[in-house]
Amino acid sequence: MGRLLERSPVVDRLPVSVLSDEEIAAELARVQARRAMDAAYEAELVMALAAARPDADDPPPGHPGARRRGTGSPVPGTSEFLPDELAVVLNCSRVFAAGVLADAHQLVERMPAVWRGCADGELDWFRARVFADVLADASGEVLGVVVPAVLPAAAGLSSGRLRKRLVAAAIAADEEFAERRREQAQRRADVR
Repeated sequence: MGRLLERSPVVDRLPVSVLSDEEIAAELARVQARRAMDAAYEAELVMALAAARPDADDPPPGHPGARRRGTGSPVPGTSEFLPDELAVVLNCSRVFAAGVLADAHQLVERMPAVWRGCADGELDWFRARVFADVLADASGEVLGVVVPAVLPAAAGLSSGRLRKRLVAAAIAADEEFAERRREQAQRRADVR
């Protein structure tokens, strides 16, 4: 297994100077599909790391090293230190790493059909993140109605139209969804 990890990343590239306009457009579409596939793979790796970091290993409250305040991991049941560890691995901030974890959890665990669309290169990661953002607090029942209804057309929608369609479908499935979104927006606006 060690040799697999020592490989340099390789990307097949066509010589751009010999491509026609149509071929450039086709190659750009392939690049987008590869990006989606890579993002889905990264999310799968992130969730594998999360699964190996249960919160049972965290120090209990009142003991040295226990969390006193602030947010832990956005992935339920995982160590509060997971975002810190991922930040080191990705060489990014803890806040960014927590966002990566939150998106991975939403898409791999809660919306696997959306994740699969990315893994298959059929849906770009940006639109997948719109699903994760809009439906982050939706119940499993709402996800079970909204995702199959909206996903088939998602790749052809602008992000704004996708967001509107997701919100409308979620409200149709759960009347309280709109109120919860309004309350969350109010809480975010009240942050000082």
